[in-house]
Amino acid sequence: MNTLYALFASINNYPDPRLALDGCLNDQQLMVEFLEKHCEKLGYRFDPLPLQDGAATRDGIIAGFKHFDQAGPDDGCLFFFSGHGSQSPTPPELAKRTPDGMSESLVCHDSRSPGGKDLMGAELSWLIWKAGKKSKQPFITILDCCHSGRMRKAVAGKTRHVPEPGVPRSLDTLLGKTDYLSDPEGKLYPPLGRRIHLGACSPTELAKEITADGKPNGVFTYSLVEALSKSSPFLSYSELRARVNVRVRGMFLDQSPQLETREALDKNLVFLYNRPAKDRHFIVGFRPGVGWSVDAGGTFGIQSGDDLHKTTFELINERRQVQVTEILPTHSKVNGADDLDPNKQYPARIVRQVVSRLNFALAPGNAPTVEDQFRDFIHQFKSDVMTVGNQQADGDYLIHIKDGAFYLTNKFSDEPLFRKSPGWDLAGIQRFTDDLVKVANWRRVLGLSNPTSKINPEDLEIEFFQGTDPGNDSDNMPVKQLDWVNPDPFEYKQKGAAWHQPTFQFKVTSNFRKPLYVSLLYLDSNFGITNHLMVKEVLETGQTAWAQEVLEDGQSFRSILLQVEDHFYEKGIEEIDEFLLLIASTEELDTDILNQEGLPPEPLKSPTRGPVRRSPAVIRDWTTRLIPLKIIRYPHQEG
Repeated sequence: MNTLYALFASINNYPDPRLALDGCLNDQQLMVEFLEKHCEKLGYRFDPLPLQDGAATRDGIIAGFKHFDQAGPDDGCLFFFSGHGSQSPTPPELAKRTPDGMSESLVCHDSRSPGGKDLMGAELSWLIWKAGKKSKQPFITILDCCHSGRMRKAVAGKTRHVPEPGVPRSLDTLLGKTDYLSDPEGKLYPPLGRRIHLGACSPTELAKEITADGKPNGVFTYSLVEALSKSSPFLSYSELRARVNVRVRGMFLDQSPQLETREALDKNLVFLYNRPAKDRHFIVGFRPGVGWSVDAGGTFGIQSGDDLHKTTFELINERRQVQVTEILPTHSKVNGADDLDPNKQYPARIVRQVVSRLNFALAPGNAPTVEDQFRDFIHQFKSDVMTVGNQQADGDYLIHIKDGAFYLTNKFSDEPLFRKSPGWDLAGIQRFTDDLVKVANWRRVLGLSNPTSKINPEDLEIEFFQGTDPGNDSDNMPVKQLDWVNPDPFEYKQKGAAWHQPTFQFKVTSNFRKPLYVSLLYLDSNFGITNHLMVKEVLETGQTAWAQEVLEDGQSFRSILLQVEDHFYEKGIEEIDEFLLLIASTEELDTDILNQEGLPPEPLKSPTRGPVRRSPAVIRDWTTRLIPLKIIRYPHQEG
């Protein structure tokens, strides 16, 4: 039987009475009771180690991590903290990790007593890495405190924030420093374990307490347990975060629960269950200031349609449909839900989507019988994102049904764009249709734009750089600035006897009058989409964010390598076109839903990819910036 080993640290009664909280011990009790029942449903053994108040000192929490030494490869590990969060000055050796010079930290029971220290984010990362080395499961952290969004007023209760920073720390005082790694510039960083993190709020917000069911609780913990208790036991982390976000923001517009993972696909895993969820659902719920809405808006490509054709969602458990009436940046207003409980969240799926469809044409010379079967399947499939016709001139791509396989080409080439899909049976037709949907989604994301946006060109300052020293991919490499609208090609360059990949750096600065959430998508030539270079950053006026490649061990680089992959090179394809798409929104966005794995090339290989005062008016707006990348590797340029 698998075991969930869980360490809990909750603090109400800090020695300084000014820091006293009310709901943290209740949070722990609520979470322990839920996990005990949940593990029983999953057939797990539950082994908790609870620390409360005076037991949750810095040394007590550190010693508590030894609880995970018992965990085997198939066991789970979870750390829950409920108390105050704060920030502390970052040691100079780690400064690259925190451009503002401050690191998130947990305020332990004795952290603000004479001689006390916070538990720094770097130290927590080391503890998690050490504890999770034996397990095949991701380590789970749940932090109900301020500064929990990155580990790094109508207020009914208190906020879990200590405004005074912790004492400055030198590198010598940090836990696990001998295991810290060094990047090529000599800057240090703690090792990163595989981790799934749920946090109470974004780095700029406060975690709040409420009175619920007659007793105080953290609004995040209460909403988290509520969402888990009222859902299927096979809820993904991504959907869990969406449900909790609707519930929390229904009470406080200025608190947004967070989900972060080291590996992007882990967001699709089932809570406490190391398998992907079968479906990704949207969430319909009541949002103050918006009304009934679904968590898919303009930044996802949603369009409302006209009076006859509306984008429509089906509420999975309610046997009813709701229609989109108005598009917002990250949500869409819907009608048809007014009689539902505004305190509940409803999973939904798209049943009709109003978008510009991608046109596929059938190539000449296809096997006629199979082509007819394919037509019948597409007719029944009733896709909202693509059409299939006979006129080659009207098609964006050509569908070939030959030699026992399906494959796709450009209009003027016989070269498959990705691996052929073998088999002419129903399963083969379904596999190929799924591939076509990926192509259509890729093109839809490539075309994302908001022509009515009031975010002006000067509100987003983009700086795009090309490395000029072949083989030098350090962050301080020599660069030249490019016109990002029409940049120079990125060519492989020779230095000595070797040919080297081209590199770029990407920097965005907000000059907008309100905070902007920004995310950078990389759209590769294999129809893959990833936001890993910049998942989500919130920029105040004048603030800057860089695209970064983060390696599995936690090392990060601002210099991003580009490549013409070997499967192109071996076929004499010298140039490929890929794209960067910057999405900026006045509302918190989630571009994870746009990610998709690329399609394997032909022949089959694993694709690799780099890269009472009046309240201020609510501004809901979004925009995009598209940066084309032409990458050139001539046939004589061996890597």
